[in-house]
Amino acid sequence: MQNYVAPNWLTALTNQGMNNFDTLWSLDADWFEPPNIRRGGWSGVSRIEIDVPNRGKLGLFLKRQENHRCKTWRHPISGIATLDKEFSNIIKFKKHNIPSLNPVYFAKKMVSGKLQAILITEELTGYRPLSDINISSPSNRKELLQEVASVIHKMHAHNYQHNCLFPKHLFAKQDNGHWSVRIIDLEKTKHRISKKQVMLRDLGTLHRHATDRWTLSDRIILLRSYMGEAKLSNSSKKIAQIISKKTQSKNLKKEIAPSV
Repeated sequence: MQNYVAPNWLTALTNQGMNNFDTLWSLDADWFEPPNIRRGGWSGVSRIEIDVPNRGKLGLFLKRQENHRCKTWRHPISGIATLDKEFSNIIKFKKHNIPSLNPVYFAKKMVSGKLQAILITEELTGYRPLSDINISSPSNRKELLQEVASVIHKMHAHNYQHNCLFPKHLFAKQDNGHWSVRIIDLEKTKHRISKKQVMLRDLGTLHRHATDRWTLSDRIILLRSYMGEAKLSNSSKKIAQIISKKTQSKNLKKEIAPSV
């Protein structure tokens, strides 16, 4: 896809004069976080607000990048813009009803031999990254972990491997006692053949990057919920052992690396 504007955002963007690539590219907006300079180029994110009829001011995240590429099997040499891949994965997730970001605008173009790309998504109002959520109530914590497991399982059911499933890439909020969870940062997400490999990679990453606030009980609850088991089966225990061993191995390599 070369250009995309969400139908429900077309009027608001047009009224603000923000449905034009050049206008968005040159928009004076502070960086939400410092631009990422790698992959042969740069990529940065800004938070902006626009007036939407009958809805007031709403927050959007504006991502802009230049020559920030990733290689794919279709483009093994020149690669594609990482935002192109992220947008494509967002659309695929929406097709399968996997909770993620809501796309507002996407476009890319070549300017003086440089590949530029823009992606705008809706702000996840009221959501917080899982890494920032600390709940003392056991029952409330259990319900959150169950919802996290459900969303991850849904992603894996369609053979999508996130490849960077850190707690900070799982956003959650609670409304009327019910938790909702969304998965963000899909630029490294890939479609795989083996569901087991997908599961081991993503759950292993989440397990490894979970903070000290995640107890053994938390991890068991998440795995049981993911597997749909009231009690961990022998096969699930083996999965847990594999994940644990891989985590220990990776952590050991990190400890040794500086001294090598």
